[in-house]
Amino acid sequence: MSPARAMLLEVGGMGMIREILFKQNYLQDPRRAAILVDEVNGVLWVWLGTDVNMKTRKAIIPVAEGLLGAGYQAKADGHHVGQNCSQMVVLDQRQLSDPTIQQNHQVALNLFNMSYLEDGRFVVQFQAAGAAPKMADPKNIAVAGIMIASILDDSPEVFVGKTSQGVYSVETSAGTVKFQIKDGNVQLVQGSVGLSDKIQRAFQQNIQALQ
Repeated sequence: MSPARAMLLEVGGMGMIREILFKQNYLQDPRRAAILVDEVNGVLWVWLGTDVNMKTRKAIIPVAEGLLGAGYQAKADGHHVGQNCSQMVVLDQRQLSDPTIQQNHQVALNLFNMSYLEDGRFVVQFQAAGAAPKMADPKNIAVAGIMIASILDDSPEVFVGKTSQGVYSVETSAGTVKFQIKDGNVQLVQGSVGLSDKIQRAFQQNIQALQ
């Protein structure tokens, strides 16, 4: 079974579709009309902000209906996303006081709090339900620790996170470094800032010190 994916699409007044970054604030922005293609729940979530004009409101529904069962072919990343989406749920910000719409909105927002891996610029991929976690390679863990320590040499104050797919995120003042370890080697992933010369030197020195 292929992993579940998701992506966000912004729709304009003429029904034009624009692929946008997978960020929660787009489903809370009063100026936006967006479709969240959600393979996890098999739903197309249609967000209508309070400030969206009537022309766009009328245009987005037929667009979403056209994606039901057919999915969307991502132009930037090449993935076909949403073929399993058989339900469309409208989230009208003007009606968020309604308990049902409020609950549906929260279900959609929960998707952004799940562990996922960027599968290109606009598409994200979730771990398959029930997938057994793989045993971590001690060597890979050690290399990841050395990389994080090397980044700390350059930026003492950082925030470190890790997804279920093994992608480390280290937020620094210069941006977020995102990497994974494959066969003992550091690989930067999509969306990462580059490593400074200082970090690269520190990493090589720390690796050599252990050999």
